Amino acid sequence: MRVVVQDASVLIDLGAAELLDSWFSLEIETLTTSLVWREVTRRAHRVKLRQFGRADMIQVIAMNMETLSEVVRLKLDLPRSLTLNDASVLHLAMARAALLLTGDQALRTCAEARGVEVHGLLWLLDYMVEKNAISAPTAARKLSCFPG
Repeated sequence: MRVVVQDASVLIDLGAAELLDSWFSLEIETLTTSLVWREVTRRAHRVKLRQFGRADMIQVIAMNMETLSEVVRLKLDLPRSLTLNDASVLHLAMARAALLLTGDQALRTCAEARGVEVHGLLWLLDYMVEKNAISAPTAARKLSCFPG
């Protein structure tokens, strides 16, 4: 099984497109950081996301002092446009040799420069179609739910 780290943008977009159930039906080991979790569970999809958190379908990795120090050091090497939350998911993906899912181009570029496999929402939709979590027509309809 693959390990996937999701950033806030992907979790929010999956919620907005009502694709969280489909994603978690794939039984992929899904991780995020406690920093990102706090961000996304304060937004519109918090009830749905918390349901998956309580069911242990998404692992929220806590930041101890040592890890937080490493994340801060990493953040100093990243473009200013990236947040501490972004640095935390990049750090987690590097530490776990995991795939990073993000909708943020700057984060994607930084991840690729560090040898992290990274994909966005189009890949995610293709993957869900490939694994029969959603149909191709459903994926096409859901494209309109994503910004930009």
